[in-house]
Amino acid sequence: MQLTGCHLISLAIGVLWAGLLFRLYRKYACIKQWLVPNWIHERIPTGGGVVYILFIIPYMLHDVVFDMLSHGSFDFFKTRTLLIQGLISVGVLIGWYDDVYGNRQVKSIRGHLQALWKRGEVTSGIMKLLTLPLIGALIAFVHAENVRQESGWGMVLDLVKGAFLAGVLTHVFNLLDLRPLRAVKGCLLLLTATLLVGLGSGSIGASVKGAQMMSISSIASMTSISSILSSPMTILSSPTTASTVTAASIMSETSFGVFLLVMSLFEARRKLIIGDAGALLMGLWLTHVALAWTPVFFQILLIVILLPVIVYAEKYSLSRLIEKHPCLRAFDTWGVR
Repeated sequence: MQLTGCHLISLAIGVLWAGLLFRLYRKYACIKQWLVPNWIHERIPTGGGVVYILFIIPYMLHDVVFDMLSHGSFDFFKTRTLLIQGLISVGVLIGWYDDVYGNRQVKSIRGHLQALWKRGEVTSGIMKLLTLPLIGALIAFVHAENVRQESGWGMVLDLVKGAFLAGVLTHVFNLLDLRPLRAVKGCLLLLTATLLVGLGSGSIGASVKGAQMMSISSIASMTSISSILSSPMTILSSPTTASTVTAASIMSETSFGVFLLVMSLFEARRKLIIGDAGALLMGLWLTHVALAWTPVFFQILLIVILLPVIVYAEKYSLSRLIEKHPCLRAFDTWGVR
């Protein structure tokens, strides 16, 4: 595989597309007064993670056009990457609603539950508490169907596992999103661990082999708007199979990486807050990647490790804990301007 100038141009277009969308969102958010104070009391736009929905539209169009050109019809259920992108987008919209219209006086899971119990108020936090596990269960269902036909308790366990993963991961990133880049760094650490486990277990290697060692040009072609401008020859040359579904899934990870990079640049310069929209995006993406590429023991291990973090944060401040430890504090402030 060779990285040519066309591939670099394709990736660069994806970066420019994401950058343009973030700039437009920032201006529109300022006009609409979607501003909240950050940790140093600057009022800046919030909910920046919602830009991801606009960012992936060209990619999703590419998937639809590819299916139509190669087969003459569009089988939505077989195009599982679209299903997962749609589910993640729903979660991002829920997070954005909480960022812009949510009740900021109610904090923590306990606070939202008390608001429901005492006042009958269905807060945006309750909406997240109910819908995010459901989205995780649906992502697990898509992956289970992608690998094998299941029924009975096997399917139930997969759905429960997906629900717990989504609920735990999204809440942890929500807790981390109190300083610039903190949630992004947490995402990168967990994503690295997930990919290493996937490589060690052979899941990723098998996926790449099943995708017939797709070229870098195929990956670059899925990077946002560049997907429409790049040549789809490598995909159109073969019919839709489990291999091409896997290839599409791997290529979509690339578009997420490009988006995460650009989002980090804006957050590091305090141009916007990614908000719950960004936190839920990262949590649901990691749920998707963990379910797709890691064995069950690692998925359960993630839940077991992260649950105590949530319990701790209900009583104590994670920011104070980080401030007390020089190494954690240095890592937390690294890259922030």
